[in-house]
Amino acid sequence: MADIPVLRTDGRNWTEYREKLLRVAAQKNLDRLYDGTETLQGDAEDWQQRNAIAKALIVETIPDSILLRILHFKSTHEFFEGLKNLFEQDVATLELLQELRNNRSKREATYGLASANDRVRRRSHVTDKSRCDDVSNGSGRRNNDVPSPFSPLGRSTRGPHGDNRP
Repeated sequence: MADIPVLRTDGRNWTEYREKLLRVAAQKNLDRLYDGTETLQGDAEDWQQRNAIAKALIVETIPDSILLRILHFKSTHEFFEGLKNLFEQDVATLELLQELRNNRSKREATYGLASANDRVRRRSHVTDKSRCDDVSNGSGRRNNDVPSPFSPLGRSTRGPHGDNRP
């Protein structure tokens, strides 16, 4: 059984497990029990012995939690169909989810840094404007023409020429 991997509880390795299980079964000439083409006919004792060997390949390579879900089945074919029902529909869903995760990771890897850098640049651009020391509004006026709050009546002590002349 070393060739057959243990089936994971979540069924992520179902495809690999199924292929290797069927390959080992074919090597032991038990594969017809899995696909249901060999049924109980003629020598019941021989079929039961072969069925027990084929079921043992499954029982020894699945977790107990999965075994409890298929234990009520009698034949190897029913065991195998039970496993297929548990995992084959879910495998498609798992593969789709994995593909979506990979695409999201690729998108983040491709555009994530550029977007982050753009956001940093935009923030620093806004920050630079907010820290601007130029108080000119483009009118050509200078700060010395602005009335001082310390002059009497709020008037500037500077004259029209920008000096202290009245």
